[in-house]
Amino acid sequence: MKNRSERHANPKSKGKRRVKVFIGVLITIAIVAFGALQLERYVVDQQAAKLVSAMAPATTTKTTAGTISKLKLAASTPEQIATRLNENESGLVARSKQSISSAEASTSENGIIYTIATDKLNTTTVNMLLSANGDQVKQMAKKIVSSMADAGTNNPKMTINIVDSNGKLIKQLVYTN
Repeated sequence: MKNRSERHANPKSKGKRRVKVFIGVLITIAIVAFGALQLERYVVDQQAAKLVSAMAPATTTKTTAGTISKLKLAASTPEQIATRLNENESGLVARSKQSISSAEASTSENGIIYTIATDKLNTTTVNMLLSANGDQVKQMAKKIVSSMADAGTNNPKMTINIVDSNGKLIKQLVYTN
């Protein structure tokens, strides 16, 4: 049987030990990153419910809704939703921590066009944000589109245009019923 000094002198055993430590560190980092991502998604979901309830009248209260999936919106016309979006622009800009410069809603023939201007985000960062939270953006938009359909709007549509400070389109998201 080898004594302790002989085992530690073997270079193959040192390499195996380093690999095991490296793998352990990677697994720990992955677990922490996954937990942080899930916590961030939970916070975004909570904020999304508040944001959507500001966009259209909610039939559930903010305290009982909690998350976007549980939020129920009352029937609202595109004009009503656009008015509420424009009334709550300052709240959206403040919540964005200065990544959004302005937001303006207008109505189209059968829906809403929501233009969000930013001077801090580019195509890459917008795509990264949407890859992490795109499903929640989709849920919010679908709730608003359903609200318009419930109000009698034919083929309701919500278009979200994300533009830079020069008005150049960064990303366009279109949601229908």
